[in-house]
Amino acid sequence: MIPKSIISQQKLLQKISIVSNLNKPLKDGLYFSRYFIDFFDQSYLDETLENWEDISDKSYFLNQLDIIVNENLEGIEEVIKLNLNSRKHLVEEIFKLYKLRFYSAMITLSLSQVDGIMKEITKRNGFYNSRNEKLKYLDDDLYVGFFSEFELLNVEKRNDYELFKKDITNMSLLNRHAILHGESVEFGHNINALKVILLLTFIAELYPNNQSLTENNK
Repeated sequence: MIPKSIISQQKLLQKISIVSNLNKPLKDGLYFSRYFIDFFDQSYLDETLENWEDISDKSYFLNQLDIIVNENLEGIEEVIKLNLNSRKHLVEEIFKLYKLRFYSAMITLSLSQVDGIMKEITKRNGFYNSRNEKLKYLDDDLYVGFFSEFELLNVEKRNDYELFKKDITNMSLLNRHAILHGESVEFGHNINALKVILLLTFIAELYPNNQSLTENNK
């Protein structure tokens, strides 16, 4: 029999490996919070993330993600509402739309709320005092600019990754700018709905109630 201490050490090393590879799915618009990774079989998730770039067909992984989200939907909603309390009523609307499979409306509302949260966070930290700086953070590069700040604060090394890229990947197309400006009409898919649920959970976990970067790192 393997000693419990060895098993615990193996689990810890596995969790460290998983967390260290969470940057890999970012290029496909999948932002996993620490809250989410515990839902997966850890051995499967560790192996999948380790070999992420080499897996051309990610349909099995997406199917597992779909199952996990729907099995834990009520809990996920409560976590987001608790941490984004000022937007609780809108979070409820988002999940109602998801349950009705009104994905286009659900995704649009979700992205508008993410924009609002990002603006609050960047504004509180004085990221834009001029029009040019404001556009840098609030236009197409909002997400890229926001996550670049993580590196400056040594919180996460995320500046090399883009969320909602303008090119089409095998993970489906989710272009924030085109969606919110009415330029895209082909985004209402379940995969994209899962992406925004992950994103909302990610932001809610990192910045409960729209804490600023400075507040979160005191």
